[in-house]
Amino acid sequence: MKKYLSVLFAGMLAGGCFWDESDTGFPLFGGEPAFTITQILAEGKDIRTLEVTDVNNFCYAVGNKLFVVSEGTETVVELASEILSVAKNSQDKSIWAGTYSSGLARITNGKIKYYDQVNHQLPRNLVRDVLCDPEGRVWFNCSAFKLGGLCLLTDNKIEIFTPSNSALPDNLIKSTALRSGKIYVATGGTVTQQKVVVFEEEEWKTLPVTGYYLMDMDIDQDGKVYVIDDTGLSSSMMTNKIYVFDQDGCRDILQQKNRFDESPYLLKTDLRNFLWVASFTQPGKEPLTVYNGNSWISAPEDFPDLYIKCICVDKDNNIWLGTDQGIYILDQ
Repeated sequence: MKKYLSVLFAGMLAGGCFWDESDTGFPLFGGEPAFTITQILAEGKDIRTLEVTDVNNFCYAVGNKLFVVSEGTETVVELASEILSVAKNSQDKSIWAGTYSSGLARITNGKIKYYDQVNHQLPRNLVRDVLCDPEGRVWFNCSAFKLGGLCLLTDNKIEIFTPSNSALPDNLIKSTALRSGKIYVATGGTVTQQKVVVFEEEEWKTLPVTGYYLMDMDIDQDGKVYVIDDTGLSSSMMTNKIYVFDQDGCRDILQQKNRFDESPYLLKTDLRNFLWVASFTQPGKEPLTVYNGNSWISAPEDFPDLYIKCICVDKDNNIWLGTDQGIYILDQ
């Protein structure tokens, strides 16, 4: 069963699913989380990454093929290698993709431009966690152990933030998130000492969040930081955690559940500030749960046995799940 796949591998899937955020405010959304599947798209396809505005405007990747739906019309663009993450630039409507071995790709009207080790001196050609901010700048993860770091593309020039020129404690970037002009970065490094840092207006800040092995991260509408801490590689009795950091400090919200029977690997906040979490679980447990700020709500027992590879939220607060069996939409 795919739920038992390595959590270490799942950490490599953590990034690459981002809704185009304009920070102009959202309608008020309410109600309880709904787990009813209302649509299935790209049925049977293995979806690793999604970028969604609404059902008529979204894109997704299958292997090295990028499927772009614009005003209900789908086009397909084939890249040079597997696509790991996608993001839409709200300034020029271009689509940006991080790839397994071809660097960063810019797709405009079906035409592709690559940024790689040869033409832009990237540290490596494996690029993940691509994000486009409201100013049109492109942030991306191009890192490994003692190599590279957080990259920023502005006006066709790339700046690389590393421990030598920034407050990043380690070259290895585990996850990134963008909110209200701030870029949040969960870093790797020594287990038990992995950190979260924030970059805003040329200033760095280290948050009081220290993890064993940090994985996926997201920021809600109010600026609360959520990050998964996986302790599966520990030989001790440490349990997995989901940290939340806000004005009240840093705490573990997963302690409200039985943490010994699941391993969270993916999370996403919706427009109600609910936290959607995908987990590898033991038999009889569902792979999808929601934290509403006070308690945990589980998907019903008849929820499909899906391997969820990315979670997106559209402009109407509907939940999109990219899975090994297609795209599943849960209307909220």
